[in-house]
Amino acid sequence: MTFSGWNLSNAATSTKKTGHNHASSPGLQEDDVRKRQDRLAEICLRYTPHVGLVEDPHSDSLFLELTDIQHLIPDERRFVIQLLMDCHREGYFPTKIAVADTPGAAWAMTHFGTGPRATEISSAWILPPSESKKWIASLPVEALRIPDLVAEWCHELGLHRIGDLIHFPMAELRKRFGEILVLRLEQLLGSRQEILSPYLPQPQFEEHLWLEYPARSWEHLSPSLSAFLKRLTQQLVSHNVGALGLRVNLLCEDHSAVTLSVSLFRPSIDPHHLSGLIELGFRQKHFSSPIVGINAVVSHVAPLESHQATLFPDGETDWPSSEWGHLLERLSCRLGTARVCYAVLNPDHDPEKAYFWYPCLSHRKSHKPRSDGKALVTKGPRPVRLFRAPIPIQVVTAIPSGVPYQIHHQGQSHHVVRWWGPERIQTGWWRGESITRDYYRVELQNGVHYWIYRCLESGTWFLHGTFG
Repeated sequence: MTFSGWNLSNAATSTKKTGHNHASSPGLQEDDVRKRQDRLAEICLRYTPHVGLVEDPHSDSLFLELTDIQHLIPDERRFVIQLLMDCHREGYFPTKIAVADTPGAAWAMTHFGTGPRATEISSAWILPPSESKKWIASLPVEALRIPDLVAEWCHELGLHRIGDLIHFPMAELRKRFGEILVLRLEQLLGSRQEILSPYLPQPQFEEHLWLEYPARSWEHLSPSLSAFLKRLTQQLVSHNVGALGLRVNLLCEDHSAVTLSVSLFRPSIDPHHLSGLIELGFRQKHFSSPIVGINAVVSHVAPLESHQATLFPDGETDWPSSEWGHLLERLSCRLGTARVCYAVLNPDHDPEKAYFWYPCLSHRKSHKPRSDGKALVTKGPRPVRLFRAPIPIQVVTAIPSGVPYQIHHQGQSHHVVRWWGPERIQTGWWRGESITRDYYRVELQNGVHYWIYRCLESGTWFLHGTFG
């Protein structure tokens, strides 16, 4: 008996003997997928302690083993409806559910079974015992969870459905397609058992403390906080991980709360180091009343790093990285993580979108826009300084669409000695209103080089950057 559900809007859910599949949508971040998977696992654990994961590359699936609790589920239809209601109540919908004899059959039905065409409607299949073979025979061979190359071989030989493979001798299939196809087919039919890895939710590292006396300053709070952080880091050490992100809530006497966020360059279990970073954020905040309680949650963790010590230093130490890491941590605590960024080149013709800023200590790597770190090959050089917003200027030309001869900027007139261009840059049609510009690099009488452009729609001129 297997369950499998799929949330098309946020995450997917699929299960064996009740299985749960978690496929992330394009806008969903890795941390969010993990949180949703943990929440869905909590829902599944209400019904059975046997919650498992299907092996890679489909590690986004959860499976529920219901074989040993059938006496608690006299009506499978009622069970499925209740499970759907629980998922919908937590915001996971639409959902696909399948109850079958094997994990493979449940996964195949939820991913390739024919359900309602409307994406807002949930679907459920309850396969009668010992009849999975009949139901899955019409599904495509991809429902076996086989590699794409093996599926292509099947299609080349005219074997498009699982039913086309069932009647072949296993030895013949093994010889032609390899062991993986035979393994998946036998697991789907139940002649070979599929071992599922038990689902282990991530541990939560959290600590609470009510102060014996209200703290009015950092000097009063620091001793209690040091002991508090020591207990928190001991939890991390027991799991061989360090803190990459920490959120500290300081509870005040008037029932208000002040939150301090700490982001780290490397995983840390040093309470003194964490205390120093919290102090930087503490001194930037205003407290309306004395502090009476502390609550801390480790938001991001990573395995602890270990390095082999050498008897004789070879000069290739990592002290610059450590020093830079400490500097980034302190700046982020003072200014905020969103203000400590580095520039990443973006392959876009639009100069304003040729780069983006990315937080140095962000731990949501999947949130980072895709880029290979290389800019597009441009027709002309780019200025050293690009203004945040183009500055309107007045330009004298021989004809309306001619090259610039004189520039009026900030109440002064400058004669153009030399010019290069034009380089035409136009925005993509998919961005709405089209913008077309002719860029020139001009050398002025005083030796300064400007990067200017004429907007072809309005005919006005702008200063966009300077060279040197």
